[in-house]
Amino acid sequence: MRLLCECLISGQTISVESWQGREGIDSIPQWQCSLAGVQALQLLEPVSLRLTVNGSVRHVHGIITDVVMTEQCTQLTLASRLALLKHQCSPQAFVNKPITDIATMLLRQAGFGNEQISIAEITEDSPVALWCQFPDESTYDCLQRLLVKYGYHYCVYHDEHAERVGLVPQAGPFPWLTAAHYALVSDNAMVNTDSVALQSIAADKQGTETLAIQSQRPDVAAGNYLTLKAQAHLHVLENDYLVISLRHEGRHCRDNGSYYRNKMTLMPRQQLLALPDSPVPTINIVSGRVISDNQSAELDAAGRYRVAVDFLPETSAFSHYPVARLQHYSAGGFCETGWHLPLQHNTNVLLAFDPVDTEPRIIASLPDSEQAHVVQAANAEQSCLQTRSQQALLFDDGKSPYMQLKTANESQLCLARDSTVVAHQAALNWQARGTVVIKSGNDVHIRIQQAQHHYSGGGLTLNTDQVETYSQSTQRYHSQTAIKLQAGQNLSVRTKTAFTLMSKATTQLAFEGAKHGIQVSNGSALVQASHAIQAQGPLCLQAGEARVEITSAGDIAISGNTIHFAADNTQIKGAISYV
Repeated sequence: MRLLCECLISGQTISVESWQGREGIDSIPQWQCSLAGVQALQLLEPVSLRLTVNGSVRHVHGIITDVVMTEQCTQLTLASRLALLKHQCSPQAFVNKPITDIATMLLRQAGFGNEQISIAEITEDSPVALWCQFPDESTYDCLQRLLVKYGYHYCVYHDEHAERVGLVPQAGPFPWLTAAHYALVSDNAMVNTDSVALQSIAADKQGTETLAIQSQRPDVAAGNYLTLKAQAHLHVLENDYLVISLRHEGRHCRDNGSYYRNKMTLMPRQQLLALPDSPVPTINIVSGRVISDNQSAELDAAGRYRVAVDFLPETSAFSHYPVARLQHYSAGGFCETGWHLPLQHNTNVLLAFDPVDTEPRIIASLPDSEQAHVVQAANAEQSCLQTRSQQALLFDDGKSPYMQLKTANESQLCLARDSTVVAHQAALNWQARGTVVIKSGNDVHIRIQQAQHHYSGGGLTLNTDQVETYSQSTQRYHSQTAIKLQAGQNLSVRTKTAFTLMSKATTQLAFEGAKHGIQVSNGSALVQASHAIQAQGPLCLQAGEARVEITSAGDIAISGNTIHFAADNTQIKGAISYV
């Protein structure tokens, strides 16, 4: 058996010789570990256990609630670090030591010797929780800082006449936070386990059956479902069981060998749900606040935010937790498909826990009256996605449904019910591998095929009667096959620099319009075609003093009228025929 148990404390990895763990659905997980040698451990220090058995890994996050140091080893007791949030209490609630022992241990960790510490007896008549005899004033200042750091709500009272210091509980109740409980039927994933050994079967007076089994799977937790199979002669019985308690045992010894096992108690799933007084699994919810040094909250390598818990003082060492947020993603993984909305500094969030000792999750963010948010009265029929830099995508389901894309509160693209495309103050870029069709009714206005592109430095307006394009820079249409523009009245292109139409196909470059095939003004014009240029109406190119060039590998055919060029230096390459 390949067995490894390590203890991670303040970035240091320490090998664990032996350990025992006890878990339950309603109880707080407790772990007792034995570390080789004398380790400098502090009470209430965050600790992570990493247990590996035959490749299966289990992580246990806890705080040190008890430390016993001997000459051979250091024994420590861990309580679930997340139990602080689940049960909404301070860390000292899990310490199995009186306050006198806690104060003594903290002072020793601060560097004070045994001769400097003297704890007096506590009387019932005295309002002071305990008296401590200290040689100087700096000692109780250090003690007060340590108590506040670890969440102990005590005030330090200095009696100058008696030369002693008293610890008095703070006035008022501890700031408990009322939790909201929501009933939720447990839907844990099935945990198929192998190499389990049935220890015993018992039944109480009501006929409730419980099973005790032994396993070597460290990833099983209280609250999981196990599928067990029992075979008798030719019959195979399969049933689902709920793990209601779990106990871990293990040892790492080079001479006597290593082992790991857990003993668990199970109850049939159907029988548990059939019990009239069976407890309903609940999800505990507490509130918190995202803490960040920047406006957009930072994420760690695991994609977790820093969250401050309301009922713990900010001076406490456990007031900030790394918490991941629930995200929408498919089974393929969030990196492939998913939806992410980054949180910002000081965002109020809700943290949720299931009955099993797992990491908490941010399930919702709660805007308050002091924080601006996107939801308002106008959103009754609107679906909106908005970022911190005022980039927004709006879907309106009102009487005239439309879709709008905005940047810095200025509309960039609007798709209305009549398929009108409007773009303002930003480039509009279409890229398609197949065919892109923008149309109004049955009239096709622009048809783009085979990875063609349309670039516009200013905007684009399409409607039923005419096609107009406006650009602050060069206007270009590229096509690997053919370009065909249709307009009920005319095609108008206005550009300050240049207008280019290019076609590399062997088909044609066609302009069809009722009045003009194509009209270019206030700029230079360049028309290129590898085969032919055709126009049913007059072809008029007006470029002022700029150069107009028509290049064609084939003939330029005009039906009905002559060709008029307003520019003086006009070059025509290829034969011109009048039909």
